[in-house]
Amino acid sequence: ALLKPAEAGLPLLLPPDELARLKEAVPDVIRTLEAHRVRIQEAWEKQVGGTPPASLFTANALVLSRCFCVWNDDQGAVLALIAPFADMLNHAAQPNCRFAVEGDAVKILAIQDIAQDEECFISYSGAANKSPAHMWFRYG
Repeated sequence: ALLKPAEAGLPLLLPPDELARLKEAVPDVIRTLEAHRVRIQEAWEKQVGGTPPASLFTANALVLSRCFCVWNDDQGAVLALIAPFADMLNHAAQPNCRFAVEGDAVKILAIQDIAQDEECFISYSGAANKSPAHMWFRYG
């Protein structure tokens, strides 16, 4: 069963009254959220017709919050993926790991020495230094 919106803790699932309350504090993020919801609704209407079920927004938010990009210094994001267990890695501005593509495999590589009991961190924002507002929109 899908998580109820209140349980998911993702900005995309906030009720309209909560979005209205936050619009003054983080207007760019709320505009992005609203535009994203509209794109989902328009795609559903075009492909299926009618009003999309609430579970579509929940599913989209859960996928969006667990999707990672593999970065190439020259090209930016080159691959978006959902990798089992990779979403359990936490974010750090100075990560000690990164994703890498080798052939048809996606690997998590250490970019510095990591002690045996030290936590592994990746950067959710990749090469593009994203704002805290963007990070909240994307990952909750």
